[in-house]
Amino acid sequence: MKLWKSAVLALGVFGALTFGGTFEVNAADWYYLGENTDGEQYSVDNSSVVKDDRVATMWIRVNETNGEHYLELVRINRVNYTMQTLDVKTFHADGTPYAADEFYFDNTVDTIPEGSMGEELFYLVWGKK
Repeated sequence: MKLWKSAVLALGVFGALTFGGTFEVNAADWYYLGENTDGEQYSVDNSSVVKDDRVATMWIRVNETNGEHYLELVRINRVNYTMQTLDVKTFHADGTPYAADEFYFDNTVDTIPEGSMGEELFYLVWGKK
């Protein structure tokens, strides 16, 4: 009986480790970019950066001063010196996500303002223009 319990325990531990690894969530590779004039802190997920000579897309994280944060998928156009928001995931201070009807994001293509965090992000991807 002891042998049977040991075998079941060993199989259970092995199964938990095996299946646990299958559903593992990889941690993002966040790089701190800086803080804007409003005190919001910006980071970029280096593992999400996809770029070529003309365009780059990446996820950024913005920590707001009230404890809330959002993840923003952005596209930067090197040639036109523009930036566009493609997706946003917003979170309350306790980490729970906002409902879809609690926020709106603008996906207009905008020129990157001089001295902005967008410009810092552009320089991080391609260097000074």
